[in-house]
Amino acid sequence: MNTNQELRMENILSFRSKMTHTQVQQELNEIDRFIQLNKLSKSGPSVTVTYSIEDHEGQQLLDTEVLIPICEHFTETEKYKCKNLFHLKGAIKARHNGNPQLLGNTINTLLHAIHENKWHQLTPVYCVNVKELPPNKDFNKMVIDTYIGVSTSIL
Repeated sequence: MNTNQELRMENILSFRSKMTHTQVQQELNEIDRFIQLNKLSKSGPSVTVTYSIEDHEGQQLLDTEVLIPICEHFTETEKYKCKNLFHLKGAIKARHNGNPQLLGNTINTLLHAIHENKWHQLTPVYCVNVKELPPNKDFNKMVIDTYIGVSTSIL
C-alpha cells in the first residue's frame, strides 16, 4: 500500500447509472463502441467507481460511474458526459494483480489501513484498470490499481 498518492485525468468520458454486474459489462462494451464510432481514442486506462449497492427485486444494483480519459474533445450526449478534469489527491493506493473477483481482498487491505491509522475515508474506491484485457481472456492477468481519498488529520 502507498500513501499520499494522486489520480489525475483530463477530458474524461463519464457515464453513471444504477446497473447490475452484467449491465456494467454490457455498458463497458457500449462505451467502447461509442469511442470507435466517433473515432475517439483513450488517453489512459478506464476507471470505475461504485457509490452504492442496493437490492432491487432480488438483484444487486450498483450505482456505478465509468470514467475514461479521451485524447480528443467530444460532444456530450444525453448518456455520455464530458468532465474536463478529475484530480484525486492525498489518496492511499494498492495494486491488485489477478482475478477481479478477488478485488475485495485488496480493498479490505485499504479499509483496514484506514481503520488502523484512524484516517477518515473521503471518497469511494476508484478502480483503475491498469492492464485491460479483451473479453474472454484470462482474468488472472488483470492489474487494477485501487485508490481511496483519505484525510490523515487526527481530530
